[in-house]
Amino acid sequence: MKTIKKLKENKILSNRFLAVFNDEIELPDRTKSTYLRLGRKDGVIILPLTNESEIITQEEYRYPVEKFVRHLPMGAIDDIDNSHKEAAERELLEELGYKANNLILVDIYHNNASLSPSLTYAYIATGCRVADKPKPENSEVFRNKTLTPLSKAENLLCEIRCTASKALIRHLICDQNLLLPTNHPK
Repeated sequence: MKTIKKLKENKILSNRFLAVFNDEIELPDRTKSTYLRLGRKDGVIILPLTNESEIITQEEYRYPVEKFVRHLPMGAIDDIDNSHKEAAERELLEELGYKANNLILVDIYHNNASLSPSLTYAYIATGCRVADKPKPENSEVFRNKTLTPLSKAENLLCEIRCTASKALIRHLICDQNLLLPTNHPK
């Protein structure tokens, strides 16, 4: 089967979060074209649950949409992280000031395979408790931390506008057995 072949990689711009490429490619019919894609670090998203089975969310100001958006803790796997699990622990502490008794990896996926090869590692963090004051990066602005009983998780779907957060909450609603330590991705 014929696929798309990269002829030349052309980086247009980059910063510490993202690179933009406009690659020269050859299509299956052998015609030449270009393909715009993003280079991003792999990331993590965490659904934090307290011992009282409450989901912890908060609002973060998102510059592209110019408003605060409610979502779950998430972030890039940085060079300081030895693993995606360590990145999840760091993001939970950094954004919420919480630590978890247990982190359960429930999914690994491409956030947008048509734009970027980066992976997202989705975790459920159980037994979350306050451990410290949040220490967000200087580009992060948070407000309105909220605890929502797991029994009302479906209500969160109306408030949350972040696709990745919605997907992980739906995942948990559909399969409460995710909280059991069985057959999770490695």
